[in-house]
Parts: sequence; structure tokens; C-alpha cells
Amino acid sequence: MQARPFTLDEEQRLLSVTKGYLRPLILLLLDTGLRPNAEALPLKWRDVDFERGMITVIASKTPAGLRTVPMTSRLKEELLRWKKLTSSENSEFVFFYPRNPAKHLLHVPKTWARALKDAKVAKRRLYDCRSTFCSRMYAAGIQPVLIELLMGHTGSGLVHVYAKADDDFKRDAATKLEAFLASKISSESTSTTSTTWVN
Repeated sequence: MQARPFTLDEEQRLLSVTKGYLRPLILLLLDTGLRPNAEALPLKWRDVDFERGMITVIASKTPAGLRTVPMTSRLKEELLRWKKLTSSENSEFVFFYPRNPAKHLLHVPKTWARALKDAKVAKRRLYDCRSTFCSRMYAAGIQPVLIELLMGHTGSGLVHVYAKADDDFKRDAATKLEAFLASKISSESTSTTSTTWVN
């Protein structure tokens, strides 16, 4: 199936109707390019470094997928909000089963389908958030080789040139992505957030 990146308007409509875990999940996917099922859903809080503004991916389908990815400020803010909201559950997982916080969510098809319908966004795969991240990074002027690295792709040998890129270099990419997003949407269009974590 061909990837179909989300427009900024579609993103805003989605975020305006999401609640519970889906909002932080969507922002995580849009702003980091993580693979939904293999990398995002199994994410643990210990792998989210708020001080450094980095997420460490330790579960991936490829060796190249084991990497650190910078957080945008909006993602960091959302994950901090989500952590505070769900702190009473004492789960090591960011996206846990409400009935069993010791386990992480594996798939979210019904919640995702409902969000698309409520937002009046054409049927799309959750995986398309990943292609959205890639498209936006490219539009923001990030070098393709660094985009490959941030997405955990095994590609051209050039990727190894950046294999030891430090956190500052990666955070610069997140800053450019934020600047790109800010130039396209105003802060006034940001939706209100839910105060409950239950979907």
C-alpha cells in the first residue's frame, strides 16, 4: 500500500478529536517517525529522557532501528502531560493496557479507525504517520542521510557517516521540524487536550 502523508489540516482535525493514549501516540509517530507497532507501542518510560530531550529505541525490527531520536517541544510537553495523567497506574510502558498496565498495547485499529471517522479524515494507516515525519523532515531541509538515520533505515552506506551523530546534531533536526510546522500553522489552531487518559 502506498504511503499517504497527513496534511497539517488533517493532523489538527485528528488531534482535536483524540483522547486517552491516542493523542500522545499520534504526536510521537508524527514527530519521531517511529514504527507504530514495533517501536512506539512497546516504548518504556525509562527510554524517554526528558532532560536530554531524546527517546532511545531499544525494540525494533532491524539493527538500524536501534537508535536515539530527538523530541520536539510539543512532543515532550505531551508526553510529560501523559505521564502525569497516568502516573497512578505505575506502568513501565508509555502505552499500556488499561486493564493490565504490566503489558503494552499491541495494536490500536478500532481506536484509530474511530478517530479518523470523527475527524472526517479519509481512511489511512497509522503507519502513514511515519511517512508524514519523513516528508516533513525533507520539506524542513533535513539531509536525506540524517532522515534515514532518524527513521532507523538501512540504506546507502552514507548513513554510516552520520552513525555517530551526537544528540545536538539530532536535536537540530527536531528544531528545524518545529520551525517548519510553526511556519505552517498558528498556535491558535492547537486543539484543547483531554484531562482523562481513558479512551
